[in-house]
Amino acid sequence: MSTLLAAETGAGPSDPLARLVAAQLISLLRLLTSQEARRAVGSRPEAERRAAPAEWIDTSAELVGGGLKGYAVRLS
Repeated sequence: MSTLLAAETGAGPSDPLARLVAAQLISLLRLLTSQEARRAVGSRPEAERRAAPAEWIDTSAELVGGGLKGYAVRLS
């Protein structure tokens, strides 16, 4: 993932920022698929369950740092 992010941003393949962002994104995914997160989503009312993972990711990304959301976003 870090190689892809580096390529998207024009950085070298071992760019430390790309590696850090990749690690954070992978951590968010692992946390989202954790037993605790699945239990939290499952405990919500049925009508709210579909939106719960996206809300969880948004909140987690904000906690990690506001700059992560805008990193390597394609503008075209």
